[in-house]
Amino acid sequence: MELIPGSLNKARNLLKEKGIEFMITGSSVLYRFHHHLPRRLIHLIYVVMGSGELAVTLLREASLRALLNPRRNETSMALENFPESEIFVIREFSDIPGSVNGRACLERALVDLYFESTRGRIPYPEEEVGRIFSKVLRNERINISHLFMLASRRGVKEEIKTLVKFIEPEMPIKVKHGIKHVDKVLRGVER
Repeated sequence: MELIPGSLNKARNLLKEKGIEFMITGSSVLYRFHHHLPRRLIHLIYVVMGSGELAVTLLREASLRALLNPRRNETSMALENFPESEIFVIREFSDIPGSVNGRACLERALVDLYFESTRGRIPYPEEEVGRIFSKVLRNERINISHLFMLASRRGVKEEIKTLVKFIEPEMPIKVKHGIKHVDKVLRGVER
């Protein structure tokens, strides 16, 4: 799958040239499943621990707006102050499983987008996350056990199981009810 043309490809090439281990994830990987494609994107890029400062410096030197481990309000402020630019959110992790040539697999991108949105780490509509989940599960070959393994690593396995069961009721999954964070996402699921 190709990335969104433009600044995301530029960022990928810069990081690759400098040998930074990275993974583009979230809505940047799932853009073709968006119901409402935003006017500007928040690109989510995970890098290995210790390379965040270098990644941000490289992107900024290339005139790309990059933030290292920002909180939601910092990302919102950047969107307000730089209305002409896309925003690159760089987060450091000790390892980044689920990456294929610097791009998250669909399962990883879904889990990351869900986590970042529902935990208020990026200003991204939770209902849109539900619509994206619905489209991906119904139109792509998804490895459910891999999805659950990645969700478990982020501490959201029960939430993802609830979402999958809601979208695909025939799926033989036992779910818990009343789990926090899932309700708004479920509102976006198309039945």
